[in-house]
Amino acid sequence: MRYGKTKLMIAAGVFMATSVMASIAAADDRGAKGDLRNQTHACCFRSNGTCQDLTRSDCKAASGKALGRGTTCEANEGDCASGGVAACCFQDGPCRDDLTTQDCRAEGGRPSRGQTCADEPCSTSPTQACCSAEGGCTNVPSRDCRADGGRPQGSGSVCGTDVTCTASVSACCFSDDRPCQELGGRDCLSAGGRPKRGQTCKSGACQADAVKCCHADGACTDATARACRYDGGKPGPAGSICDDGVACERTLAVCCLPDNVCEEHTPIECFQAGGRPQPNAESCRENPCSANTVGCCASNGICTDVTAIECFQGGGRPDPDGHSCKETTCASTLQACCFIDRCDDLKPVDCFSQDGRPQGADTECELDPCTPTTVACCYPDGACDDLANFACFQDGGLPGDAGSECDTTDCPRVIQACCLADGGCQDVKTSECLGLGGRPGGEGSVCSPTFCTPQTAACCFPDGVCSDVRPRICRDKGGTPQDAGTSCEPGLCPRLTRACCLADNACQELTRADCLAAGGQSQAEGSLCQGDICQPSGEPEACCIAGAPCQDLRARECRAAGGNPAGSGTSCKAGDCEPNRTVACCFDTAPCQNLSSSACRDAGGSPQNRGSACSDAGVCP
Repeated sequence: MRYGKTKLMIAAGVFMATSVMASIAAADDRGAKGDLRNQTHACCFRSNGTCQDLTRSDCKAASGKALGRGTTCEANEGDCASGGVAACCFQDGPCRDDLTTQDCRAEGGRPSRGQTCADEPCSTSPTQACCSAEGGCTNVPSRDCRADGGRPQGSGSVCGTDVTCTASVSACCFSDDRPCQELGGRDCLSAGGRPKRGQTCKSGACQADAVKCCHADGACTDATARACRYDGGKPGPAGSICDDGVACERTLAVCCLPDNVCEEHTPIECFQAGGRPQPNAESCRENPCSANTVGCCASNGICTDVTAIECFQGGGRPDPDGHSCKETTCASTLQACCFIDRCDDLKPVDCFSQDGRPQGADTECELDPCTPTTVACCYPDGACDDLANFACFQDGGLPGDAGSECDTTDCPRVIQACCLADGGCQDVKTSECLGLGGRPGGEGSVCSPTFCTPQTAACCFPDGVCSDVRPRICRDKGGTPQDAGTSCEPGLCPRLTRACCLADNACQELTRADCLAAGGQSQAEGSLCQGDICQPSGEPEACCIAGAPCQDLRARECRAAGGNPAGSGTSCKAGDCEPNRTVACCFDTAPCQNLSSSACRDAGGSPQNRGSACSDAGVCP
């Protein structure tokens, strides 16, 4: 079924391509053949099997099926008969004549137009000439031809009549020892060969790949370059042969093995066997391995005559030219290595691996290079010791300059007292103190039982109250800490608040800044929220202002101007701001006194009305 579909798809593709090319050609010659849109075609109607010659657009509009360009109902009447039904042949042999051409193709069949199954169009598959790879020809169906690896020659072709098959095999050359074979190209590649198209093995197609191959023992063979290299040989240039009169060079070397046995090997094979090539020996016949010893230089510069392998095993270096110790000069690779408590002659790498300090080439411990040179070593606490540089570092000190001594060196103290969060104290470096979350005590400070004890100081609050507390507590409560060591005493903390008259005539004791921020009107310094200080009503009264003439103002306005109201009914004209003008002055916790209004207020009292006196009954409520 798949083969039938594929064939129909290919045929449809060829038909479409042909139709497109024909349409283009017709468009170029439109004047001679007319407009393609007006050309008529055979149009089949499946409903009744009738046919009409219509243009393609008219056929489609009438729900018909156009058979294609150049068709006519007279020539293609059978294609529209019986509703477009034709014999439909399937790949497995059955024939059906109850399907339209389109339905036949849709089900994978092959329609036979103008025929019915009674005509037996499906009894045999059409044959055609089939050429095999060997050049043979047989007449078989195309699918059988391809199944056997052949090449179909086209529908209607017949062997011997119009088809002559030629062999499609050619010489297949291999890179190994396999001889030339004549195979198809695909079979040759599958076998790992290289096809020589158009050539045969008899024509020597594969002999051209053979080249001269020289082996290490001087032997020569003709082989492919790949086969030559595979055998360890060296291939010559293309076209070279062994009979070119040039002998292959011998590349084997005399090799003395560890047991003094002489064998001929390539240099790399000799080394792999643990032997030593003898470049100056021509063959083992000279017995070059009888005295297989060389001068072996030890790390301390001493030379001994041993075999090369014994030299390597002992950590020595054999003379590269094979000379004995008489002809070899060995240089020592050891040097003095200084440790804290000793000196050893070691290789630099061994010295470093043991935490020592190499002293450089040509140094020896006999020359005592490790005697330490001391310098002044200063410790963080100011102490000093005369030590070697490395010993000073190991003890956590800081070495001084060369030649320095503690007797003439003043070591600075780099540690100081550190007060920790829990109240404890440690003498540490500043960086260590900060790392512990502590507070450095300052340069030169030393921990003592009371060094980190919390210190109190006088704390002034805005209302003039003073309290001896720690500065941090003072700030937390809104106070201002005074200098360290101060304590509360009278007059230390001035009162910063004063009466503040707000927009709703309410009174609060605030600082001048807070009052202005709240939109209020700050009263005179030291004023308190007493009486009607913030009441806007009332008649003007004498306002006594220190250092200024008396003014008749309302009480609130007077206080805002920094004055003292003389009381209700008073006036400047009556001289109520004169010092000798007194009124009854009432106190909360003291008896009434006859004082001027300003003096009354300065004393913290409440002046009564003009003309009042303490002798008046009920003058002080």
